[in-house]
Amino acid sequence: YDHSAEVCSACGDHLGFPNVRAAADPKETEALMARYETAVEAATLRGAGGVIEAFQEAVSRSKAVVNVSVFLLREFSTDKKTLYTNYQLAVSAQTRKAAEDEMDRQRRAVDAILFGVYAEKLRFAALSMDGRGLKSYGAYTITLKDVSVSKRSSLLEENSFAFVEHHKLKPGDPLPVGFRAVWNNKEKLAMAKLADFVASDTKSEQFPSLLLYSGGDRKNDRFIEIQIFGTFNSDAIDTVNGRSVGKNTAEIAVANVAKEHLINAGKSWVEDD
Repeated sequence: YDHSAEVCSACGDHLGFPNVRAAADPKETEALMARYETAVEAATLRGAGGVIEAFQEAVSRSKAVVNVSVFLLREFSTDKKTLYTNYQLAVSAQTRKAAEDEMDRQRRAVDAILFGVYAEKLRFAALSMDGRGLKSYGAYTITLKDVSVSKRSSLLEENSFAFVEHHKLKPGDPLPVGFRAVWNNKEKLAMAKLADFVASDTKSEQFPSLLLYSGGDRKNDRFIEIQIFGTFNSDAIDTVNGRSVGKNTAEIAVANVAKEHLINAGKSWVEDD
């Protein structure tokens, strides 16, 4: 059947989400397991086995996060009809301008190389241990419920742009295997990527920034990318991390509106320091 299809065109059966099927391909899974086992064995040999086990356990509890501006957070949290969109659909719907020409072409090329025709159905997130996300994409971090994303998410070892650049991929090139995972293998993907950076004296307090680092510049962000098939609304929110106290600025006022709605809806708000 069509690798990009979600539903069988002959019988209407649900085939599974195409991004998840791609990540679950046996060749992909076998290559990932080989990388994982090699990384864990190397860490054990240098005396970091116990820390690696603790790191893996911490990653297994990690969540999907997206970062937004305070104004998008207010819109998203106050109206359940608001759906989380992506770049392609926002540009097509004329709700945002396209990026500068070179960046727009690069973004569309990366999507085509990695995902093909279903790229426009993906929403992108990052894997986080502590509810902190990619501040370069917005000051407010939304943690999504596992139940909202786990069945329809695939993961890539790094940002799509960086992955295509590092592997020098061109349209039509076969994708290297062992760098994608389904949700339930997220800790194995993290170990394959990060075990070499875990030492015998690495502290648990360092784990979150090993998995995700964001200093405000997208070029220097380090994270595991999540591709979520389809959209979601505010019902998918578990927790929001952001700033709602400080000088009486317009942003703080808007944040408090969002915070009130979220708390009234049973969501958690974690005050950013």
